[in-house]
Amino acid sequence: MPWTGPSPAAGSSRTRCRSSCAGSWPSTRRSPGCARTSACGRCCTVTWERRRRHRCGRRGRADSLPAPESRELLVPSSELIAVYAGSFDPCTLGHLHVIRRGAMLFGKVILAVGNNPSKRYLLPTEDRVGVLQRVTADFPNVEVDRFDGLLVDYCRRVGARVILRGLRASTDFDFEFQVGLANQDMAPDIQTVFLLTDPAHIFISSSLVKEIASNGGDVSRYVPTPALEAMHARLQGA
Repeated sequence: MPWTGPSPAAGSSRTRCRSSCAGSWPSTRRSPGCARTSACGRCCTVTWERRRRHRCGRRGRADSLPAPESRELLVPSSELIAVYAGSFDPCTLGHLHVIRRGAMLFGKVILAVGNNPSKRYLLPTEDRVGVLQRVTADFPNVEVDRFDGLLVDYCRRVGARVILRGLRASTDFDFEFQVGLANQDMAPDIQTVFLLTDPAHIFISSSLVKEIASNGGDVSRYVPTPALEAMHARLQGA
């Protein structure tokens, strides 16, 4: 009669595993942390998973949390203030598309109308602000303001954490990418979010609209009605 080792204690995990496997102990590759693998895989699986979870929980708990300075970024977008800045000279349907999408993403969107003394505008600041107020009258979470100086300084003054930008083509991205990196360097706590323009408006720009309108062309397909009226009044009075 062949020699057999001592029987395991009744009720032990090995006994239960032996009974479920009908005494079968095939020669299989052992998993880390387990002395032997059963046919049903219970002993080794339970032991290995328990040890793995213990190690991951012990070592990964602190690493899984964001850095202290980045925890504030976990605020829901519906509670964030975003600033969409530009000259809006004039506001185009492309601008309006970005404004509409931004209003759906963020709790509050501020349209910041810039005023650069070294730049010549078709519409004065008051007209550009008025046009934006009219075209966004149906957006309860959109406000219109004006600003001078650095955009990141303005964002800090109004408590905005996001700079909203629209992209039409790769040429836009080259410029916006450079500006976005500069803003990130000056204000790491303020994030830049890019939104793609509707393909139907991808070729529309304020400069193109002004060029067409100044030569008597019809731009009614490219700008909202308040902007069209303001441009006609300005060009006819020039």
